[in-house]
Amino acid sequence: MFINLYTLNYNTKLLDWFYIDWKKVKLPKIVHSADPEAYGSLASTVLHSTKIISCLGDQLAALVGYKGFTPRLAKNTYSMGYFLLYNVGDKPVISSYGLLSTVAFDFGEGKTIYALEGSIAVAGSSIKFLVDNFSFIEASSKLSALAETVEDNSSYTFVTAFSGLFAPYWIDDARGTIFGITAYT
Repeated sequence: MFINLYTLNYNTKLLDWFYIDWKKVKLPKIVHSADPEAYGSLASTVLHSTKIISCLGDQLAALVGYKGFTPRLAKNTYSMGYFLLYNVGDKPVISSYGLLSTVAFDFGEGKTIYALEGSIAVAGSSIKFLVDNFSFIEASSKLSALAETVEDNSSYTFVTAFSGLFAPYWIDDARGTIFGITAYT
């Protein structure tokens, strides 16, 4: 969050904006995603001295795991949330549509790869919410069959903003709601 995507160094303007005294605070060293010397070794008995050679966050690791190495390749991950990462190549792209620009990976070969990211905080966890709070479904495994019986959603909309809206709106105080219900719903 505090990295200048063009220089790959800390952005002192951002640090100042967040009132972080970067001259006094010891910030972690920015390193490549893969670096045999940067991360150290495990200390446990079973894996003692096993080197950690790479470190990626879960969504970025998924892009690598799905072999998203080529520009214009994307991956979607559906779990408690929903996450889209789109490889934009070796130059950052600043979205005008509410997506985040991020470093996707840098394996230390002199080429940083960037991505656009779109996130929805609540996706799969909304199914748990329906199961736990409404009597029309008893288990998440039965939701697909139930959905297939619906011919028309009658313009109902379920907004799962339980912790705000993420991409592309970024409204942290938005709350979940159901639109379109009537006394006959």
